[in-house]
Amino acid sequence: MCDNIHTNNKEGISNMNWDDIRIFVSVSKEKSFSLTAKKQKTTQATISRRIQNFEQQIGHKLFDRGQEGCVLTPQGKSLLKYANEMHSWANAFEEKAKSINNQDRDVIITCGNMIGRYLSANLSQLYDNIDDSNIEIRATPKQLDLEKHEADISLRNTRPKSGQLKIRKLDVSNLLDFYVYGNKKRYCEKEKINIDEFDQFSWVSYTKDMADLFSAKWLNDHIDEKNIKYRLSCSSLLIETLKNSDALTILPQFVGESSEHLIKVHGPISSLKSSLWLVRRNDQSDKLIHDIANNIETIFKSRL
Repeated sequence: MCDNIHTNNKEGISNMNWDDIRIFVSVSKEKSFSLTAKKQKTTQATISRRIQNFEQQIGHKLFDRGQEGCVLTPQGKSLLKYANEMHSWANAFEEKAKSINNQDRDVIITCGNMIGRYLSANLSQLYDNIDDSNIEIRATPKQLDLEKHEADISLRNTRPKSGQLKIRKLDVSNLLDFYVYGNKKRYCEKEKINIDEFDQFSWVSYTKDMADLFSAKWLNDHIDEKNIKYRLSCSSLLIETLKNSDALTILPQFVGESSEHLIKVHGPISSLKSSLWLVRRNDQSDKLIHDIANNIETIFKSRL
């Protein structure tokens, strides 16, 4: 770059590119074209060319290059304060634009019925710091496809094996341990039921279309068909049935403990130990999805 720079651009500074200001600020901080190029994910030649064009546009040399790297010229030092302010305002503008885009947006969470019931019981935490957006909880046995944009966030008991997905294992400790629960009025705390006594009781299980659930499989494997008195299609109905009968069923601890009417009578059931995975598409980087995902994790951590 030459020492004396003159601009012939009649439109001059009015057509400045925001990215050129960002690059100017970055080079002044890094004192290096190569380090700036790495941060900007481009080449050193591109950064050098952008700075040279920017200097031509504003009519001032901004950097001297020497053994100490890129050092601001007096003109560069004079302009840096204003460039920093413009850089901050540009970032604020972009964040505001993103937040406006997210207003009135529906964020879809796909999960099983028990997780859905638990989230709906903690809506104030789910919506913490979430403004002008709607959250839709779709609690179904069949997970919606994130990569087909059927949902934005998925909560699963098994880790996805493929796909362009961001995966986070939630620290749920023993909240997903399964126990046998019954009506607290019928079963006192001291009365525990052994597995060889299961055939002496009536049980609540799921309808045939829910047979793929962990708990449904366990009930089908361990409880005789003649002892299953009720078959229901969701955990909410199971809990209501337990509250109004002498029947038993198995529930994850976070569900069973959420009802004051239920009590553990057996467990934990080691064969039903599972994990909880929070899954998002890999192309999602917006703050709204990030904040809702963090709120979901907080909901579970608050019960540890």
